[in-house]
Amino acid sequence: MAIRCVRFDGQGAMRVLADVAEAVQSLAEPGFVWFDVGGPRPEELTPLGAALNLHPLSLEDCLDENQIPKLDIFPNYSFLLFNHHVPPERHHDRLHAPDPACGHRRDVGVDDDDGC
Repeated sequence: MAIRCVRFDGQGAMRVLADVAEAVQSLAEPGFVWFDVGGPRPEELTPLGAALNLHPLSLEDCLDENQIPKLDIFPNYSFLLFNHHVPPERHHDRLHAPDPACGHRRDVGVDDDDGC
């Protein structure tokens, strides 16, 4: 599973974070963190879900290949699941950033391709 963590500061600036631990620490800062999860597996999602206090159904949706696109708004995070196609020649730039105006401190995106 690949997890890319990107911090949006609320003023339009973004920076890629080194790992999930740095991303979780940065949740106290203004703005929000986008967690782009690629190729999720149950044993890897459990620690991420615990670190972010994610609802169990959000984790279940991450693993369902037939899940329809959806947006769930929870009190402490937004969960966005969408389907998209990335041609093989574009895998190097496949991080699709959300709208920084969404207002939650953490947002989770999932895709089923863990290769870049």
